[in-house]
Amino acid sequence: MSTSHLQQLILQIEFLKTIAVIKATTLGMNIWIIAATDFEIQAAKKVLLNETFENCSVHFLTTGVGMLLSAVKLTQLCLEQKPDLLLQAGVAGSFTNNFPLNSLTIVEQEAFGDLGVVEDTVWKDLFDLKLLSKNEVPFKDGFIINQHIAKWNVTNLPKANAVTVNTITTEPHRIDLLQKKYAAHIETMEGIVLHYVGAYFQIPYLQIRAISNFVGERNKQNWTLQAAIEQLNKHLVAYVHAINKNR
Repeated sequence: MSTSHLQQLILQIEFLKTIAVIKATTLGMNIWIIAATDFEIQAAKKVLLNETFENCSVHFLTTGVGMLLSAVKLTQLCLEQKPDLLLQAGVAGSFTNNFPLNSLTIVEQEAFGDLGVVEDTVWKDLFDLKLLSKNEVPFKDGFIINQHIAKWNVTNLPKANAVTVNTITTEPHRIDLLQKKYAAHIETMEGIVLHYVGAYFQIPYLQIRAISNFVGERNKQNWTLQAAIEQLNKHLVAYVHAINKNR
């Protein structure tokens, strides 16, 4: 190869590198909005996918309900798509009037709520049973605490402690236990998966919840599911706009 041909090749390579940088800058931040069910994020999806953002791109994933389905889909997403931000959105049950119906919160602290055993009427979780260290990464004293809130809670939602369960809690003694043992404000069925997977892959994450019911209330007439979802979706749109503006 002649010197002139080599110089041309080098220039072509440098040009391609420049194009790649420009493309990456144009695409901006890669945000994935995740929910257990499509109807929880359907309205925001309809709006955001019809908008163009200068500093971010928005994608959606429906995982299915519960920890198992959520863990598989989230892990697959992180391995294949390399998100810049994981934003889990959905409804939740509240343990306290401090988080009333239709209010919004961002989850700071998560815990397993029903992974363990009942021995002689006493509930023991994995940490009580010494099957897992309370401070094994990413846990801290038995909880997974989101370290990204200070940077990414750009809409200043109030923070809450959550507990994740496979079975929705209905019994009064169990409600009391979860509040006392885990200082739980709200209950979800997928939240801790987001915290664990996000921490494992070192990807920033946020969990935004809208309160649709009080924990233990099984009369659906007293739930405000539709109103909570409306509030959630309005906030998701506002959040993406805020991120795009602040980048």
